[in-house]
Formats: sequence, structure tokens, C-alpha cells
Amino acid sequence: MINTNSVGLVYRRNEFKRVLTAGNHWLGFGESVITYDMAKTFIATTELDILLLNKDFETLVTTVEVADNELVLVYQNKNFKQVLTAGKYAFWKGLNNYSFVTANLDNYEIAADIDRNTIEKTQLAGYIRVFKVESYEKGLLIVDGNFEKVMEPGNYIFWKNRTVIQVLKTDMRQLNMEIIGQEILTKDKAQLRINFSI
Repeated sequence: MINTNSVGLVYRRNEFKRVLTAGNHWLGFGESVITYDMAKTFIATTELDILLLNKDFETLVTTVEVADNELVLVYQNKNFKQVLTAGKYAFWKGLNNYSFVTANLDNYEIAADIDRNTIEKTQLAGYIRVFKVESYEKGLLIVDGNFEKVMEPGNYIFWKNRTVIQVLKTDMRQLNMEIIGQEILTKDKAQLRINFSI
């Protein structure tokens, strides 16, 4: 018996044979079934490309391919769910509404179509680098050894990739400095002590 919102994959001697949808089914001699809940992420026990050769399975899933220089952000019912690295993935159709945003890691700057709240999620912490310029500072952005721009106060987030990024910061507040007394002699040999305040 395959319940509603479930899918069964039938195997014989570890070889994928067919797909079972909701209802009662008979299995042949030597066949076994693995049941998947369509509300959960699909994790294949068989190579995904083999499953996709079956037309019934292919119509039940949305496939996502992620290149080596990409990340894909997965949204389930408009809420951020997970981040995908290089590989091929399948998501069940129908029960949940999935959408996908692809980020190109060749560019260190984060595209405007990626929500700032999503970038700050813990799942993405390993893929970003954050620089903070305080309200009393100015920053110089150095990319691969070349000056790019002056950074005003704020938080700056970039993708982690092979690009070397440095932010050199300087304090713009007015500071007082006292220079200790200096003793000098005048032309007529009178001794003077002078203090400087800058």
C-alpha cells in the first residue's frame, strides 16, 4: 500500500524497475519497494541518472543541476530551505512549491536578486565573507591586490571564492596627541622647553 503523498520505487535484485503511486499494488517474486514521503527531501539510494531514465519517475520530480562554480538556493513555499553545491538533485513535484536561485561564484559580489536575509542564514555561513566598516571608519577595498573603491560605513558581504579580498580600514575620528616637551637653546643660550598639542 502506497499512501497519499508518497511514492514507491520497486527494485528487483537491486535494479530499479518501476514507480508506484498512491494505491494498493502487488509485488512480483523477488521485488522490494522503498517508499518516499513527498513532503521530505528526496535522497536517492540509486544513481539519480538511472532513475530519470524512467518516464514515470521523471514526471514526478524537478531536477536541478549545479555546476562547480555555482551554488543554488532552494526555497520551499517561498521560505529558504537549503543550499546546494555541485551535483544533480531531484525534488518532488506537487506537494510543495519549490523555487531555485542560482548564484555564480566566479563573481565575488552577491547579485541583487538574492535576498539579504537569506544570505545571513547559518546554512550559508561557510560560503560568504563579511566585512564591517564602523560609522567612524572608511575602508579601502583591495581585490587581488588592486584598489577597487572606498567603502563607506556598513556591512559588506561577498562570496567566498579564489578572489583575494582585503579591506583596509582607517579611523576618521579627530584625535588629540600630546608631544612631550622638547628643550632647545636660544641664540643667547637661554633654555626653553616647548610642548606641542595636536
